[in-house]
Order: sequence, then structure tokens, then C-alpha cells
Amino acid sequence: MFKVVGVGVALVARVAFADPYPEEVVDRPIVLNPGMTQVDANEEFTSTTNGALRNRQFSLGADHAFGPIEIDAFLGYNATLGVAYATGAIPGAVYFNATTGAPQSNDTLFESQSIGVLHKAILVPRAFALRLDAGVALAENRATDQTWTHVLEPNASVNAEAQLAPFVAAIFGLAAGVPVEHSGANVYSSVLNLGGSLMVTVDNDWDFYAHAGYDNVTRSFKYPYIGVGVARRFGR
Repeated sequence: MFKVVGVGVALVARVAFADPYPEEVVDRPIVLNPGMTQVDANEEFTSTTNGALRNRQFSLGADHAFGPIEIDAFLGYNATLGVAYATGAIPGAVYFNATTGAPQSNDTLFESQSIGVLHKAILVPRAFALRLDAGVALAENRATDQTWTHVLEPNASVNAEAQLAPFVAAIFGLAAGVPVEHSGANVYSSVLNLGGSLMVTVDNDWDFYAHAGYDNVTRSFKYPYIGVGVARRFGR
């Protein structure tokens, strides 16, 4: 979406990990420092065509860094396991995620895999940064008759991180995906999602946050969501 010009050379010289781990969100590396662990709990209200903010979902996440490699696990409506590698260059990290839904009583099942690159451009230290993500995802659905369909979707997102105070940050994001190939009779269209969050850091180990946004903002029926959460870091 956004092209940042003139920051690449400076970013190459930055070390892969910050030491110590910064309190300011905008200065934090993409991947946790080696040996660090972060756990996250989130309560979210999402929407469907049956109504806005009617679905309540609690989720848990856990991340741990083994040197430049971070392993991420997430359990909510779906379960996701991911791995990210900090390159120390451009792009800042590469990642792979695998997601599965719970098998349903009617034998339907959802699965997806995604691969991509992440980069963070700290334009003004302790004040403003852009986090960029570009990748491709393959989503697969099993029908009641055991047949599988799929959709292949390149996607990209940009998050603008603004440090309002040493312990307060605001994050605004834009994400888009464009299906380029699919099987089955379903018709897939491009998606555009918008969102933002406010994060308060306490003692550099705790993050308390609230977020809200819209999925599918270009369609006639939009899907708002709101949520709150807390994250705790260990071993920084």
C-alpha cells in the first residue's frame, strides 16, 4: 500500500534484536529477543450476517524466541501454529503459519496455510513506525461430501504505530487480499479490512490493549469487531 523511500539503508545497519527490549511499541523488533516468552489473552466480539457484534470469542496466544526464530501458537475460533525468522536485514522477518478449524459434526473442516515477509521501518525513533506485511494464503474447505475446495489469495497490510507517550501507543492498520485462483462453485471477491488499537504498557512487561475495526469495508454488509486483551512478557 505504502512505499517507504529512504529508510532501507539505515534499517540494514540495525541489529536484529533490541537490547534491552524497548518499552515503546514503535521501537520493538518484529521478533522477540532470544529467550523471551509472551503470552496473550483476548476477548473479542465479532459480527456475521446474522448481526453485528453478536459473537463472543475468547482466545489465547503464546510466543517464544529461540535465537532468531520465534514460535507462535494461537487458540481461538481456529488454532494456528506459526514460525518467524528474524533476518536482521530487509525484509526484517519471514514467516509461515498453519491454521485449522475444529472438525464439525457434519464432517466439514477449514484449513489454511500462509507464507510471507514482514518489515518494520522506524521512521522516527520512539515516535513513529510503519510495519509492513506481504504474503500469500491458501485456504481450504472440506464439504459434507468429503470434497475439498480452495482459494489462493495474495495479501498485504500496513500498520502505522504512533507513540503517544513512553507507555501509550496507538496503532492503525489497513489490510487487503485479492483472490487469484479457486476451485468449486463459490465466488470469491477482494477484501479490505480496517482497524485500530490503543495499547498501554506497564513496567515494560505488561501490555493492556483495546482494539476495534471493520472487516470487508468495501462490501454492502460490513463486519465490525471490538475487543480487549492483555499480554505478559517474560525473560526480557
